[in-house]
Amino acid sequence: MKVLLVNPPLHRMVSANMPAFVEEERGTYPPIGLLYIAAYLREQGPPGVEVAVLDTVLENLSEGQIAERLRREAPDVVGVQTLTFTLLDSLAVAQAAKAANPRVVTVLGGRHCDIYPEETAALPGVDFVVTGEGEQTMARLLEGLGRPADLERVPGLVFRRDGRLIRNPPQPIADLDALPFPARDLTAWREYRFLLAKQAMFTTLITSRGCPYRCSFCDEGRKRFRAVSAPRVVEEILDCRQRLGIEQFFIFDSTFTVNRRRVLEICELLVQRKANIAFDVRSRVNLIDEELLRALKRAGCVRIQYGVESGNDRILAGIDKQISVAQVRQVVTLTRRYDFEILCDFMIGLPGETEREVEDTVRLALELPIDYAQFAVTVPYPNTTLYELGIRRGLFGDYWREFAARPTPDFQPRLWEEHMPREQLVRLMMRAYERFYYRPAYLAREFRKMRTLTEAGRKLKAGLHLLWRSAVDRLGGREALKP
Repeated sequence: MKVLLVNPPLHRMVSANMPAFVEEERGTYPPIGLLYIAAYLREQGPPGVEVAVLDTVLENLSEGQIAERLRREAPDVVGVQTLTFTLLDSLAVAQAAKAANPRVVTVLGGRHCDIYPEETAALPGVDFVVTGEGEQTMARLLEGLGRPADLERVPGLVFRRDGRLIRNPPQPIADLDALPFPARDLTAWREYRFLLAKQAMFTTLITSRGCPYRCSFCDEGRKRFRAVSAPRVVEEILDCRQRLGIEQFFIFDSTFTVNRRRVLEICELLVQRKANIAFDVRSRVNLIDEELLRALKRAGCVRIQYGVESGNDRILAGIDKQISVAQVRQVVTLTRRYDFEILCDFMIGLPGETEREVEDTVRLALELPIDYAQFAVTVPYPNTTLYELGIRRGLFGDYWREFAARPTPDFQPRLWEEHMPREQLVRLMMRAYERFYYRPAYLAREFRKMRTLTEAGRKLKAGLHLLWRSAVDRLGGREALKP
């Protein structure tokens, strides 16, 4: 049995909450979720399974090229990663697989499927939907393809049979250490490029799943937090270092520093094992202290990303962020003292926010000693407290569910337009980028920091793209958000 796991293209990507130039210049990174599933199928899937991964984003494939690859590969099963933003493209891949071979089994899985399993299972070209964590469910699905009755007992599997919807609840993986390392060798891992990468080769890591916090704009807190043990994390890093020659790592955990003791152990092991790597992490200002900063620095951490969101305490309380502006200032200043690069995320147009409070956020970004700022307009995402609040207040209907059931390319997500219209929110976001990145002192500092022509080229291209998009926006051209 031949299984092809596909990272879909971004041809019909639904408009996000980031400027187009950020989305386009960010780069590409490995589809780590698919690589976890691929590794699990290789090690613990049914006998005779052959697994391949097709990253259409990395290879920049057109629809015609994807169709040709599907015909050439001739898989028996096609699994497609599915986010709400990529639903149209994921569906197009599944339908192209059916066109190439009507007998192929198509499987969609990912965050979108977790939220809208029934709607996804009803879409044309979709045979099965995987909800929850896909490693074990996908293996059980492959085992049961020859025994249809067994499929009705596979945890996390959703499908239609004889007019009935069969929806089995997912079963979270209790021991993340039991999972094999992602099958990075199944992609052209040397070819990935990322705007913030200092070295030619890098990879991503996920060392925990879920989050213990319940910020109103995010659904990650609705999944139970579990973490890979410190020794297992370090073994994966060393495996990448020794087997693939990778020396730079982006840790994509929602919040790496949830378990303080685990972080200290990871750092100590990296030093003991002489890993000699560079890595960056995502954290919260209420989960960082001086001892952690010292340990992270000694272990090779070069950048910390903080979710700040707002420069106003009233707005922060309203989104249940559980931090204060004073904490932000204190911890970011402390982080700078240890010579980390710092990236902070900010949101524009949060519930109850006025233009004056947006200005509080932009001023905070300008005053903090940070290297990068990422501004985004607030989109109420499905399965979040913010989305549910907007529906209750009558600001919008259940539009994400409508899109999930009937996806169309002209769909545009709603912004939180309680006090300011969409055009004003987008304009404030673009102006925030201009004010942060076009400061003469900032430009001079960034120029001095550049170490390679490749890094300089990437950043110059992104800067020129921002300048051009800002000019187009000011002249009344197309909207700055990615269409």
